Amino acid sequence: MGNNDEFYSVFYKRYITKVADVDGNFENIKRIAWLGWTTENAITRDISALCPNLETSDLYDIDTTKSENVVKWDINKNWNITGYDLVVCLRTSLFAQNAHHFCRQLRETTKNNKMIIMDFTLPEQGYFEDYPLERRTQLMQAFNLPTHIESFYSWYKPRWYLDPDQPGDLSGNYDPDHPETYRVDQANEGRIKPVMTKLIFDQLGPDGGYNLLPKFDSVYEHFFKKEVGKEYRKDSFGYVPSRPESVITEKMLFANDLMMKDVWFTYRLNHCSTNLYCTLSDPEKEEDVVVSSIYSLSREKLKEFGVDVDECWDTMSPPKPEKECTILCSFMDMGPLDTERE
Repeated sequence: MGNNDEFYSVFYKRYITKVADVDGNFENIKRIAWLGWTTENAITRDISALCPNLETSDLYDIDTTKSENVVKWDINKNWNITGYDLVVCLRTSLFAQNAHHFCRQLRETTKNNKMIIMDFTLPEQGYFEDYPLERRTQLMQAFNLPTHIESFYSWYKPRWYLDPDQPGDLSGNYDPDHPETYRVDQANEGRIKPVMTKLIFDQLGPDGGYNLLPKFDSVYEHFFKKEVGKEYRKDSFGYVPSRPESVITEKMLFANDLMMKDVWFTYRLNHCSTNLYCTLSDPEKEEDVVVSSIYSLSREKLKEFGVDVDECWDTMSPPKPEKECTILCSFMDMGPLDTERE
């Protein structure tokens, strides 16, 4: 159910090692639950090796076909995860369809286990200024966003479909709901043929698509300038969910007695020939250490990311970068919290 991304192994291991091993806590970890894992990988093996008294390391996922050791688990149903010293859920929260259900399950899991490590993912940021005016207007209307919004986050990928069965005309009469794209019709002696276009959306992600959109304003206001290189102005950012109930906020976490601790934030470029990621330590501990690495990816590594390498090399047009922000945090049972906090 999660994305077993070996590229992220070092980043995740570094975080788990720092957060989970407080005062030699690894010696006290006897039971670990891995949510969203279909098989063992570098992360599960390396963390398990650090726990000298480990007795149980259980894998949970919606897909149980890849290993007989995987326990059936669906993030959109009751989790029923209890009695573990450490619960790790990575690259999986974005499959949650209902933020309220997700918070309730996370609250119960936090109460019934000692430590939870969870990450959240923002999709690539879209900028309205990147679109011509007519398409920008059409897109904002489709998203139902006010005109002052400058950019948006969504697991929907907009594209304009050229429909050859819906011909346009060259009269100059412009219909904003049906912008035209003019193409040379090679089958018609090279004459110009106006073709109508239709705005459609592709939902990113497998198995029903990605859904959960984390709107953590205070986290982004702190990290965006250093990690992304720009200020986060919440009044100019729009969130376009695949369904109304899939936006999660800090206020929703507080309402369920949940508080993010040990927050790390990373911004990366994925699906491209080079990859840069940066991590920043917990701001509450006043540690401003930045770790960055650049990886040059081979053709084989690009194939692992699902890039059509032959097509890219043949056309000399590299794939468009997908920019993602990842928020790592931990949860422990803190008792009732002040739900009035914004």
